[in-house]
Amino acid sequence: EPGEAGNVFITGHSSYYLWDSGRYKNVFARLTQLEVGDDIILYYDQQKYHYRVRETKEVKKDDVSVLSQTDEHLLTLMTCVPLGTNLRRLIVVAEEVK
Repeated sequence: EPGEAGNVFITGHSSYYLWDSGRYKNVFARLTQLEVGDDIILYYDQQKYHYRVRETKEVKKDDVSVLSQTDEHLLTLMTCVPLGTNLRRLIVVAEEVK
């Protein structure tokens, strides 16, 4: 849970079928534009949480190490890349700014 020690892990689509009318089918389409030092604001349970990107990387789609827990206050975002495929996973790791 945000605000507590551990790894808050959120995954989202970067793209989806054009004919599907889903509202969140490309929620992470611009995740590739995040860079180290960028700020991320997350709202959860009517609370605002501030994170700062410390790492971006691509991993194989079967790499589950990105789910690991920690004593730090981290946010990990994941989506498929390149856009329109599911070949690899883009991982953005951010640490909470207190």
